Amino acid sequence: MGFGVVAAGAIMLALTLITVAILGSMLYTMMMNTAKEVLGQSRRLESVTFKITSIIYNTTLNELFINISNVGQESIIPYVNTEIIVDYIDETGLHRVDVLHYNEWYFNRLIIGNSSYNIPSKVFVEVPPGAILEVKTSPTSPIDISQPIIVIVVLDNGMKSEYVSNTG
Repeated sequence: MGFGVVAAGAIMLALTLITVAILGSMLYTMMMNTAKEVLGQSRRLESVTFKITSIIYNTTLNELFINISNVGQESIIPYVNTEIIVDYIDETGLHRVDVLHYNEWYFNRLIIGNSSYNIPSKVFVEVPPGAILEVKTSPTSPIDISQPIIVIVVLDNGMKSEYVSNTG
């Protein structure tokens, strides 16, 4: 009876160790796949980069033109959830912050190399690497151009760029 108990215990221990090894291997594989997926997504976000390269304010028409350059390795597509924030002092001296949603700003033109393409209203565009997208908007009040203007563009995916004018 002593040998049978020892043999049964050894068999149970061996089966437990085999089960733990199999489950550990499966868990390790799942964790490695998740890590690869997360790293792949972060690398993709690193390859999508844009920056505001300039802003132009037309005081006569109260229009603000924002030039957005795609400096990344992949195309960007600003879409309906893209927001533009304009922080400025108006002509009466009041501090204003306009949060502009789609239909409060429009694509004006796309510049690729030496070519410029006008964009009809209500059309979305893909901005390839190296291209510049000009966005047009009208602030809620005329801007005091002797003061700095801060513009922030936030894309649908959460990526953002900030520009501070050097006036003022």
